Amino acid sequence: MSGREQGKDAKPTGKGAVEDLARMVARHNAMNRSMKVLPHGSRLYEVECGWESFMMESDQEAIQVTSRRGFEDAIRNPDCNLVFVSREAALTLEIIETTCQRYGITKTIFQEVGKDRS
Repeated sequence: MSGREQGKDAKPTGKGAVEDLARMVARHNAMNRSMKVLPHGSRLYEVECGWESFMMESDQEAIQVTSRRGFEDAIRNPDCNLVFVSREAALTLEIIETTCQRYGITKTIFQEVGKDRS
């Protein structure tokens, strides 16, 4: 019986399952590093530039942001719980904290850090 035939309790198989596992491991690795508690209970985790950030970018649960405006939009979005801030957004900790304080919505934020992937 295929996964679709088994219904909602079916486990993913194949390439999708491996990618899901890699995303879970990347998130777990980031969450095991230092965490910064931000205003209104938001949490900020650093994600190393490389395979971890690549996997976080492809996470369908996260909104990826590449600018300050995009970050503010993600923080204001009540349907978004997970935000991935790429290096190109060039957001400082002060900007992140101020934005979280301004909007008062609890989020989990992953910020890409480290050297460029190239």
